[in-house]
Amino acid sequence: GDRVMVVKGGRGGPGNHTGKPSRAGMPGTFLQIRLDLKIVADVFLLGTPGAGKSALLNTLTHSKVPEKPYPFSTQAPQMGVYKTDDFAGIAFCELPSLIQGSHEGHGVGNHYLKHLKRGRLIYLVLEPASLFAKNLTDAFKMLKSEIDSYDEDFLKRPFFCVVNKMDLITTKKEKEKIEKQTKKWDVPVFFISAKTGDGLKKLIQSTQRKFKNVW
Repeated sequence: GDRVMVVKGGRGGPGNHTGKPSRAGMPGTFLQIRLDLKIVADVFLLGTPGAGKSALLNTLTHSKVPEKPYPFSTQAPQMGVYKTDDFAGIAFCELPSLIQGSHEGHGVGNHYLKHLKRGRLIYLVLEPASLFAKNLTDAFKMLKSEIDSYDEDFLKRPFFCVVNKMDLITTKKEKEKIEKQTKKWDVPVFFISAKTGDGLKKLIQSTQRKFKNVW
């Protein structure tokens, strides 16, 4: 409901209804401005190409974001709302993927990172075998490096690392190898499958607990 004076209008002329010759009014202020939209969301999904961010958004919020089997299918932010038991809801926003050199314009670039300023929590979404990184640790470090290149203050925000597509891991040895890599990371790690729903309940519960501690 706040009102802000951006430019002041001029004084209008009296018009022709007086029966006298019309007089011009006084000109108003002129100003060129640029409006920069920043999306407000509780949780932002940020990750590598093909990590299944759209699938995760759709599963959690019942959105209908197109899920396409190729990298960089998300070209603009996508929104959805998870309905909580208390009807408060959690607003999710998926951002386009990052790759090494996004801050230099590679891939879709990093100009969508500006929206992170309005978020309460960031999910770094990864997959066990990415085409854009040697391993999970490299993918994790790359995402943090790209965020840091854009604004180092963003790294002070709360993060969860979400390893998606765990349904593709078929052996115990593979799973143990993945878990071993993530133990050294400085953020909470969740192993999920957006396809089957495994691990999502724990992820959402931890998200809600985190919000109680954030503000």
